[in-house]
Amino acid sequence: MWDIIYNIVVCIVIIVISHYLFDYMKLYMTDMKENNIIEYQTEKYKNVIHELTESKSKSESNQEEVKLEEDNLLSYALEELATTN
Repeated sequence: MWDIIYNIVVCIVIIVISHYLFDYMKLYMTDMKENNIIEYQTEKYKNVIHELTESKSKSESNQEEVKLEEDNLLSYALEELATTN
């Protein structure tokens, strides 16, 4: 009977010592990693805003190109109508 209790106590002591040893090593033997979430998110939002402004300027230049093409097509169509009549 006492042997079983002795074994249980020894196992619990070994588990507790191992746990505290692991925590000690984790705390003092490793480098702490610092997460700077605010700076990361700020940079991410700046990139999104930059991409949106680029997209907007490209779409404006594309609209100008489309308008120019429409004008060219209209003038061509009017010339063809004039030559066929």
